[in-house]
Amino acid sequence: MALVLLVTMATGAWAFYAGVFQGTFIGDNYGAFEITVGQNGEISGLAHSNKMQQDFALSGQVNFDGMHHFATPDGSIIFIGSVDQVGRLMGRWGSSDGTARGNFTALLRQ
Repeated sequence: MALVLLVTMATGAWAFYAGVFQGTFIGDNYGAFEITVGQNGEISGLAHSNKMQQDFALSGQVNFDGMHHFATPDGSIIFIGSVDQVGRLMGRWGSSDGTARGNFTALLRQ
């Protein structure tokens, strides 16, 4: 019974964050991205760098408290921040080698 309650609570916690988010990133690189947060908190998506004229995949995880991290498959670009229960996702991004950084924001698409 406790396991069922825990699983239900966990699914309920992530339900606040589930959906498709569209946003932009700015700083040393800039562009747009779209990510999907699943019912289990998994993040997947795609970004486009206007500076480099290149697309890159994104994947990661949202925690129960809304803190999240997602990155390119090779870990060269990392996004860290938070998402709230009204659908605002924001934070900072940076390159793993420290040469580029900036901010990002996104909104839950209705």
